[in-house]
Amino acid sequence: MVRDMQQRTTMVRIDDEQCRSNVRSARRMIYEENYHVDSARVEHLLGETSLVPSVVRARQSIYPCSIDKVYPFQNAFSHRLTPLGFDPFTMLVVDLMHEFELGVWKALFIHLLRILHSVNDGLVAELDHR
Repeated sequence: MVRDMQQRTTMVRIDDEQCRSNVRSARRMIYEENYHVDSARVEHLLGETSLVPSVVRARQSIYPCSIDKVYPFQNAFSHRLTPLGFDPFTMLVVDLMHEFELGVWKALFIHLLRILHSVNDGLVAELDHR
């Protein structure tokens, strides 16, 4: 829809320092202040842009490490590609099932089943079998 396409341009996500800072803050809340991942404070910080509190570890260790021993990057793509001028958000594709309304898909699928049934009763069973 027109509004959706406008929002994709005006509300585009960018992997910048503010984004990475929000992820670091959320991780501190979770690991140092004992907030739940789905708490209101963490959701308020990350929810608007659908970010997740994940980072790249500095090194693998069998010993527990503090929050300061992790790289201050959001993820491996951010760590490796941002210095090259590439924004990892541009490589993500739109999930059509989330964009497609369930009611529209259900109506279309029922219509297609009726077409199969009208051509041959066995086609619906064949589709169900596959």
